[in-house]
Amino acid sequence: MKNKQDPASQPNFAQIRSRKNLTGLALVLCTGLATGSVAYAQDEDEEIFELSPFEVNAEEDRGYEAQNTLSGTRLNTSTKDIGVTMTILTEKFMEDLAVNSTNQMVDFTPGSEVETTQGGEGASQVYWGDNPRIRGIRVENIVRNQFKTNITADSYNAGRFEFSRGGNSILFGIGDPSGLVNRYTNDAIFADTNRYRFQIDDEGGTRHELNFNKVLIEDTLAARVAVMHEEGENWIKPLFQDQDRAYAAITYKPAENFTLKFRAEHFDWQRSIASYGIHQDAVTPFIDAAAEAGETVEEHAIARNYGWWIAPGANGPEFNDWGYTGGNSLVLINDETGPSPRNWLNKVISGPARVAGNKNPSLPTDFLPRDFNIFGNSNFQDFQGHNIQGVAQWKVNEYIDLELAANDEEVKYDFMINWGANTLYLDASSTLNDGVTPNPNVGKYFVRNDTGWRYKQNRTLKNLRATGSLQYDFAEETDSLGWLGKHNVAVLLEQSEAEHRWDSLWLANTTPNTTPVDALDTAAWSFSPENWPDEPRNGWNGANLIKMINYVDLDTQTIHGPTDPREFQAYANQFDGINAEWVPSYNAIAPAANREDVDTFLGVLQSRFFDNRLVTTFGWRVDSREDYDTTWQGGDWQDESKPAGWSKLAADAPLALQSEDDPDTISRGANYHLFRDQGKLDYLTLYVQESTTFGSNAVGVLPNKDARPNTTGDTLNYGIKFGAFDNRISGVLTIFDVEVENKGDVNLQWNNFDLLGQPAGIDLFEGLDPSTTRDSRDLVSKGWEFQVNANITDNWRMMFSFDNFETEFANVAPVTGQIFDMYSSDFLATLPNPETGEMEGPDVRIVSGADGGEMKTAQQVYDEIYFAYLTEKAQEGSRTLNERRNKFVMVTSYDFRDGPFKGFGIGADVIWQDDAATGFALKQLDNGSWVPDADKPFFTDDLLRVGATLSYRKENVFKDRLDWKVQLNIRNIGKVDPYVVRHSAVSTAPDTPIAWYTNRGLPTQYVLTNTFEW
Repeated sequence: MKNKQDPASQPNFAQIRSRKNLTGLALVLCTGLATGSVAYAQDEDEEIFELSPFEVNAEEDRGYEAQNTLSGTRLNTSTKDIGVTMTILTEKFMEDLAVNSTNQMVDFTPGSEVETTQGGEGASQVYWGDNPRIRGIRVENIVRNQFKTNITADSYNAGRFEFSRGGNSILFGIGDPSGLVNRYTNDAIFADTNRYRFQIDDEGGTRHELNFNKVLIEDTLAARVAVMHEEGENWIKPLFQDQDRAYAAITYKPAENFTLKFRAEHFDWQRSIASYGIHQDAVTPFIDAAAEAGETVEEHAIARNYGWWIAPGANGPEFNDWGYTGGNSLVLINDETGPSPRNWLNKVISGPARVAGNKNPSLPTDFLPRDFNIFGNSNFQDFQGHNIQGVAQWKVNEYIDLELAANDEEVKYDFMINWGANTLYLDASSTLNDGVTPNPNVGKYFVRNDTGWRYKQNRTLKNLRATGSLQYDFAEETDSLGWLGKHNVAVLLEQSEAEHRWDSLWLANTTPNTTPVDALDTAAWSFSPENWPDEPRNGWNGANLIKMINYVDLDTQTIHGPTDPREFQAYANQFDGINAEWVPSYNAIAPAANREDVDTFLGVLQSRFFDNRLVTTFGWRVDSREDYDTTWQGGDWQDESKPAGWSKLAADAPLALQSEDDPDTISRGANYHLFRDQGKLDYLTLYVQESTTFGSNAVGVLPNKDARPNTTGDTLNYGIKFGAFDNRISGVLTIFDVEVENKGDVNLQWNNFDLLGQPAGIDLFEGLDPSTTRDSRDLVSKGWEFQVNANITDNWRMMFSFDNFETEFANVAPVTGQIFDMYSSDFLATLPNPETGEMEGPDVRIVSGADGGEMKTAQQVYDEIYFAYLTEKAQEGSRTLNERRNKFVMVTSYDFRDGPFKGFGIGADVIWQDDAATGFALKQLDNGSWVPDADKPFFTDDLLRVGATLSYRKENVFKDRLDWKVQLNIRNIGKVDPYVVRHSAVSTAPDTPIAWYTNRGLPTQYVLTNTFEW
């Protein structure tokens, strides 16, 4: 019997997983590819081999229906024979809807949505490009051609997108159990094809795509080149997204059984980040207080006094103070008269509106035009990078296939963020700093583009993967053992390295002036006497940071001064005494450097019994991990040649092994074809699949500084698959149950316990970086999904789905709860003021804002964290906030092939989601505190989005050499009105919902696409 081995001679998988043996295997495989493949072809010239089992061909997709996938077993397998639940979006689907990115596609898949519509304020949109959530869990598994990637996906070089829902350790052992998004980039094929596509929308955005495929040697060598240029305009002005991409692919087939493939992409992506929510409110309390007093806002303003600050509540909640002694006092004012430096120490500004938990709610929906972004382009991203892949495929004989694949990727991120810019303020000072001279900007609106924070990252991925496949059919090879079935065995060995280094930078004046800025402002860049860089300082207090203030004319939607952070440095340097530099800092948001090395062994067995009626799949995976982290901690980052707080660069940080483990995961499933070829019914299949997953502990720590725990998950899918009418109609009903332990993504108002602990003498939280502090929770997601694809006729395509899921949390933020139990009395104790010695209670003692920003008392900071904690705890075993549990999607297109409308096409799409819980009413505890009432959730309305398509196609134009298609897509017909994402309340009306985060909604959009093929 061929290829049968004695168990004693089986390889030691633990040894194979070592890097040394994997590299050796790769060298052996390369040698075989270079020699054995040619010899085999010479001996067997007459034999024709099929497509490699390690790839799928998108050319075989029919309409919206994809027949095969690698996502079940890593082998080319019919979708009806795997237990994985997935939605495959074909090239035709993408063309009909004119969608180009993952974020546009995810809404059309069951149980899935974009992170920014599910989450709260959409902070992930600030950082990353692809933001899908599947079954209530954010997806970290974004891959291209089965390799993990950090490059945002685009359709210009893709043949299909696969949204795989649920865990599958065959595809990934380390990652979230929610699922995976994989795109297949287009390889070079042995056919000459050319395409140019031009897209324009009603906002003025344009997009150009060119795609050329050329056969260089018939059936032997082909090349593809694709380029894309986009200048995207957002409906929220003045936001934009620009990108340039170039992609090349080569296919070389020197022998019938041997293929080499090469793929490479370079991209350059720039965009300003939209605030999809209505801006936060720091003006209506002032406006209302003025109206109640019978005054205009100008009359209600108070004189400024350089020598005192506005204590919280001292002049009413409508007043606030810009900063405190030694804080961010000097700013660059931009108003109607132009730019000028001003000292804003103790500047009187309007106070923010507040709801429970000290949250700052959204402005009323009619206060500002929804398409106006008050902070301009001050939140900016610049991504650049490349991806290179090489693949060698060798069919050794009719039983054995081998593949060697390599992946190399580097992405450089550059974020420029201004956190406070999303809030609208009002100038509440009636005078300038002298308390006498009238303030020309009194009563005017402004925004704070004042954070001046930059986040630079460099991420690299390197992979080397060897895969072998053995196929054996007992029925074909023997007469008596056919009952043993047909088997496919795949073994994968992979060596991966993922490195991540990032720096945190502030825009600072490195040569601060020591003379007054002008006659009215009597302080220079730093109020402190130890002006940097004359003397080192103990810590970073932000006194020398460049602070940009932009006054805003709401009537004309004019933002005075620059808002593009790329211009801030040069803009500031036009003033005497300013030398602005982007300074790396370790006291702002800490820099970091880490690397994860993983050696993977994966074995997969797919077996077919009873004439392929029963198909079983079993996969076992071991990921041997080594985690490396920098040995620099705290002051180790200090650049000794620079003033205190100036950091070394992450690229220079040494790495050392921190931990290692060998988590293993399994995936197992079975498909039983209950009926086959029964009249119009092609198949009716029962299936079940279970998979475990493992998630490495993320960067950062728990609130008590302990390492964040690893995440483990278990997913069960079972249901029915069916096909009918020669597989023109196919569908799947899935029931699923996902359980995840230690899902570490609970961010409780930044968990800044150090502000409370320091005054009380608690050093547990000293040095805790709130930006990377998270607590954990367990998660359970249960529900069902029903999806149908139909090619009703050759020219009529349809896909529809309906799903329901519920995500519940358990064991929420256990460490945070312990901290409150142990230290609440200390946090809220009456303590002596370190400067005056006077005893101050928590509602008076200032613990935040002394270095700039909004000043807060100990009670305010405590309430913020505690209320956020209780809001998360209220979801234990209850409804998850903003989760829309029911979703219906329908997409259909019809092409007229004859008659008076020949060449025309029409289509429609509908997405409906039901209402969502957005917050809780309040209840009062015995101690008088107001906390969320889990039994009284607030709700928002359901969502309905409708689109339509009209197209016209003309073949053989321009001397019979060109096919032309023009298509109009209308999205969000009738528009989507603003809807609440988060509600809260106030103690005076605990059962009345108040929106503290409101999504802007979506306008109707028109997209026109012209496609030329030849």
